Amino acid sequence: MEEQRDLSSCYEGFQRVQDWDYYLTAWHGRSRFKKIKKLLNREKVAHILDIGCGNGFFLRRILPNALKYGIDVVDIKESSGFYFVQSNIEYGFPFKNESFDALIAGEIIEHLLDTEYFLRECLRILKKGGFVVLTTPNLCSLKNLIRMLWGKQPIAVDFSIGGGTGHIRSFSPQALIFLIKKAGLHIEYICGDRLPIPFASENNQMVLKIEEKMGDVFKRWGNSLVVKARK
Repeated sequence: MEEQRDLSSCYEGFQRVQDWDYYLTAWHGRSRFKKIKKLLNREKVAHILDIGCGNGFFLRRILPNALKYGIDVVDIKESSGFYFVQSNIEYGFPFKNESFDALIAGEIIEHLLDTEYFLRECLRILKKGGFVVLTTPNLCSLKNLIRMLWGKQPIAVDFSIGGGTGHIRSFSPQALIFLIKKAGLHIEYICGDRLPIPFASENNQMVLKIEEKMGDVFKRWGNSLVVKARK
Protein backbone atom coordinates (compact mmCIF):
# COMPACT_ATOMS: atom_id res chain seq x y z
CA MET A 1 0.00 0.00 0.00
CA GLU A 2 1.37 3.38 -0.98
CA GLU A 3 2.28 5.63 1.95
CA GLN A 4 0.01 8.67 2.29
CA ARG A 5 1.75 11.86 3.40
CA ASP A 6 0.70 15.43 4.08
CA LEU A 7 3.23 17.60 2.25
CA SER A 8 1.57 20.96 2.90
CA SER A 9 4.16 21.98 5.48
CA CYS A 10 7.07 21.24 3.17
CA TYR A 11 6.51 24.46 1.25
CA GLU A 12 6.88 26.76 4.24
CA GLY A 13 10.60 26.41 4.79
CA PHE A 14 12.20 26.86 8.19
CA GLN A 15 10.11 29.16 10.34
CA ARG A 16 11.28 28.82 13.92
CA VAL A 17 14.22 31.19 13.95
CA GLN A 18 15.60 31.90 17.43
CA ASP A 19 17.58 35.03 16.54
CA TRP A 20 16.14 36.98 13.61
CA ASP A 21 18.67 39.80 13.95
CA TYR A 22 21.34 37.26 13.08
CA TYR A 23 20.40 37.72 9.42
CA LEU A 24 21.49 41.36 9.52
CA THR A 25 25.06 40.48 10.48
CA ALA A 26 25.63 36.95 9.15
CA TRP A 27 27.81 36.58 6.06
CA HIS A 28 24.87 35.36 3.96
CA GLY A 29 22.56 38.24 4.91
CA ARG A 30 24.36 41.49 5.67
CA SER A 31 25.25 42.48 2.09
CA ARG A 32 21.77 41.60 0.87
CA PHE A 33 20.01 43.76 3.44
CA LYS A 34 22.45 46.62 2.94
CA LYS A 35 21.60 46.73 -0.77
CA ILE A 36 17.84 46.48 -0.12
CA LYS A 37 18.07 49.40 2.30
CA LYS A 38 20.05 51.46 -0.21
CA LEU A 39 17.42 50.91 -2.90
CA LEU A 40 14.60 51.86 -0.51
CA ASN A 41 16.34 55.04 0.63
CA ARG A 42 16.33 56.37 -2.94
CA GLU A 43 12.52 56.51 -2.94
CA LYS A 44 9.71 58.34 -1.16
CA VAL A 45 7.73 55.56 0.51
CA ALA A 46 4.61 56.14 2.58
CA HIS A 47 3.34 52.54 2.89
CA ILE A 48 5.62 49.50 2.79
CA LEU A 49 5.06 45.77 3.23
CA ASP A 50 7.77 43.28 4.22
CA ILE A 51 6.79 39.85 2.90
CA GLY A 52 8.09 37.14 5.22
CA CYS A 53 8.95 39.74 7.83
CA GLY A 54 9.76 37.43 10.73
CA ASN A 55 9.68 39.49 13.90
CA GLY A 56 10.21 42.72 11.97
CA PHE A 57 13.99 42.73 12.42
CA PHE A 58 14.48 44.56 9.10
CA LEU A 59 11.36 46.75 9.18
CA ARG A 60 12.49 48.32 12.43
CA ARG A 61 15.70 49.55 10.76
CA ILE A 62 14.34 51.20 7.63
CA LEU A 63 12.25 54.20 6.55
CA PRO A 64 11.41 55.73 9.96
CA ASN A 65 8.65 57.92 8.48
CA ALA A 66 6.83 55.19 6.53
CA LEU A 67 3.75 53.27 7.65
CA LYS A 68 5.07 49.71 7.89
CA TYR A 69 3.33 46.38 7.50
CA GLY A 70 4.68 42.86 7.79
CA ILE A 71 3.23 39.50 6.80
CA ASP A 72 4.45 36.02 7.70
CA VAL A 73 3.08 32.51 8.07
CA VAL A 74 4.62 32.44 11.56
CA ASP A 75 2.71 34.00 14.46
CA ILE A 76 5.28 36.32 16.04
CA LYS A 77 2.95 36.99 19.03
CA GLU A 78 3.77 40.69 19.22
CA SER A 79 5.06 43.45 16.95
CA SER A 80 6.55 46.84 17.64
CA GLY A 81 6.66 49.71 15.15
CA PHE A 82 4.70 47.95 12.42
CA TYR A 83 1.36 46.29 11.70
CA PHE A 84 1.59 42.51 11.53
CA VAL A 85 -0.63 40.10 9.60
CA GLN A 86 -0.30 36.33 9.94
CA SER A 87 -1.14 34.65 6.64
CA ASN A 88 0.14 32.04 4.20
CA ILE A 89 1.03 33.99 1.07
CA GLU A 90 0.75 30.85 -1.08
CA TYR A 91 -2.96 31.77 -1.16
CA GLY A 92 -2.45 35.45 -1.94
CA PHE A 93 -2.27 38.65 0.09
CA PRO A 94 -5.11 39.78 2.39
CA PHE A 95 -4.78 43.38 1.20
CA LYS A 96 -6.78 45.57 -1.16
CA ASN A 97 -5.59 46.49 -4.64
CA GLU A 98 -2.96 49.25 -4.78
CA SER A 99 -2.26 49.32 -1.04
CA PHE A 100 1.51 49.85 -0.97
CA ASP A 101 4.22 52.06 -2.43
CA ALA A 102 6.89 49.41 -1.88
CA LEU A 103 7.25 45.71 -1.15
CA ILE A 104 10.23 43.79 0.24
CA ALA A 105 10.45 40.09 -0.63
CA GLY A 106 13.80 38.98 0.77
CA GLU A 107 14.56 35.28 0.20
CA ILE A 108 10.88 34.39 -0.17
CA ILE A 109 10.08 33.39 -3.75
CA GLU A 110 12.26 30.27 -3.61
CA HIS A 111 9.98 28.89 -0.86
CA LEU A 112 6.78 29.22 -2.93
CA LEU A 113 5.08 26.69 -5.15
CA ASP A 114 3.25 29.09 -7.49
CA THR A 115 5.81 31.80 -8.16
CA GLU A 116 3.83 33.37 -11.01
CA TYR A 117 0.78 33.85 -8.80
CA PHE A 118 2.97 35.42 -6.11
CA LEU A 119 4.35 38.00 -8.54
CA ARG A 120 0.89 38.80 -9.91
CA GLU A 121 -0.27 39.39 -6.33
CA CYS A 122 2.69 41.73 -5.79
CA LEU A 123 1.59 43.66 -8.87
CA ARG A 124 -2.01 43.80 -7.61
CA ILE A 125 -1.25 45.31 -4.20
CA LEU A 126 1.32 47.80 -5.50
CA LYS A 127 0.19 51.34 -6.22
CA LYS A 128 0.80 52.69 -9.70
CA GLY A 129 4.50 53.56 -9.82
CA GLY A 130 5.21 51.40 -6.77
CA PHE A 131 8.04 48.88 -6.69
CA VAL A 132 9.18 45.61 -5.19
CA VAL A 133 12.71 44.75 -4.07
CA LEU A 134 13.18 41.01 -4.34
CA THR A 135 16.12 38.79 -3.45
CA THR A 136 16.68 35.09 -3.95
CA PRO A 137 19.63 32.66 -4.00
CA ASN A 138 21.38 32.64 -7.36
CA LEU A 139 21.50 29.23 -9.02
CA CYS A 140 24.22 30.58 -11.34
CA SER A 141 26.44 32.12 -8.67
CA LEU A 142 30.14 31.72 -9.29
CA LYS A 143 30.33 29.45 -6.28
CA ASN A 144 27.56 27.22 -7.64
CA LEU A 145 29.06 27.10 -11.13
CA ILE A 146 32.32 25.84 -9.64
CA ARG A 147 30.53 23.32 -7.41
CA MET A 148 28.56 21.92 -10.35
CA LEU A 149 31.71 21.57 -12.44
CA TRP A 150 32.96 19.27 -9.67
CA GLY A 151 29.69 17.35 -9.61
CA LYS A 152 28.52 18.87 -6.32
CA GLN A 153 25.04 20.04 -5.34
CA PRO A 154 24.46 23.80 -5.79
CA ILE A 155 24.14 25.76 -2.56
CA ALA A 156 20.57 26.58 -1.43
CA VAL A 157 19.05 24.03 -3.83
CA ASP A 158 17.29 21.32 -1.81
CA PHE A 159 17.11 17.76 -3.08
CA SER A 160 14.80 16.29 -0.42
CA ILE A 161 12.10 17.38 2.04
CA GLY A 162 14.01 16.07 5.03
CA GLY A 163 15.89 19.13 6.24
CA GLY A 164 17.61 21.64 4.04
CA THR A 165 16.37 25.18 3.68
CA GLY A 166 12.81 24.62 2.51
CA HIS A 167 13.59 25.84 -1.00
CA ILE A 168 11.33 24.34 -3.68
CA ARG A 169 12.32 26.69 -6.50
CA SER A 170 15.69 27.87 -7.80
CA PHE A 171 16.40 30.72 -10.18
CA SER A 172 18.98 31.69 -12.74
CA PRO A 173 19.07 35.43 -13.51
CA GLN A 174 17.40 34.70 -16.85
CA ALA A 175 14.53 32.75 -15.29
CA LEU A 176 13.88 35.35 -12.59
CA ILE A 177 13.87 38.22 -15.08
CA PHE A 178 11.49 36.27 -17.33
CA LEU A 179 9.00 35.63 -14.50
CA ILE A 180 9.05 39.22 -13.25
CA LYS A 181 8.45 40.62 -16.73
CA LYS A 182 5.72 38.07 -17.40
CA ALA A 183 3.90 39.27 -14.26
CA GLY A 184 3.79 42.80 -15.72
CA LEU A 185 6.55 44.40 -13.66
CA HIS A 186 9.37 46.41 -15.20
CA ILE A 187 12.89 45.66 -13.98
CA GLU A 188 14.88 48.75 -13.07
CA TYR A 189 17.89 47.23 -11.35
CA ILE A 190 19.58 43.89 -10.83
CA CYS A 191 22.83 42.97 -9.11
CA GLY A 192 24.45 40.34 -6.92
CA ASP A 193 24.61 40.78 -3.16
CA ARG A 194 28.31 39.93 -3.07
CA LEU A 195 30.90 37.92 -4.97
CA PRO A 196 32.94 36.17 -2.27
CA ILE A 197 36.73 36.28 -2.32
CA PRO A 198 38.00 32.73 -1.64
CA PHE A 199 39.55 32.15 1.81
CA ALA A 200 38.94 35.77 2.87
CA SER A 201 37.85 36.52 6.43
CA GLU A 202 34.10 37.02 6.82
CA ASN A 203 34.68 39.71 9.46
CA ASN A 204 36.99 41.91 7.40
CA GLN A 205 34.94 44.99 6.50
CA MET A 206 37.27 46.05 3.70
CA VAL A 207 37.00 42.63 2.09
CA LEU A 208 33.21 42.76 2.43
CA LYS A 209 33.06 46.13 0.67
CA ILE A 210 35.14 44.75 -2.20
CA GLU A 211 32.90 41.67 -2.44
CA GLU A 212 29.79 43.88 -2.49
CA LYS A 213 31.28 46.05 -5.23
CA MET A 214 32.11 42.95 -7.25
CA GLY A 215 28.46 41.92 -6.84
CA ASP A 216 27.49 45.21 -8.52
CA VAL A 217 29.97 44.77 -11.37
CA PHE A 218 29.52 41.03 -11.99
CA LYS A 219 25.76 41.23 -11.56
CA ARG A 220 24.86 37.64 -12.42
CA TRP A 221 27.51 35.79 -10.42
CA GLY A 222 26.72 36.92 -6.86
CA ASN A 223 25.50 34.53 -4.18
CA SER A 224 22.03 36.11 -4.19
CA LEU A 225 20.22 38.14 -6.82
CA VAL A 226 18.86 41.55 -5.82
CA VAL A 227 16.17 42.90 -8.15
CA LYS A 228 14.11 46.10 -8.10
CA ALA A 229 11.01 46.02 -10.30
CA ARG A 230 8.33 48.71 -10.73
CA LYS A 231 4.62 48.60 -11.56
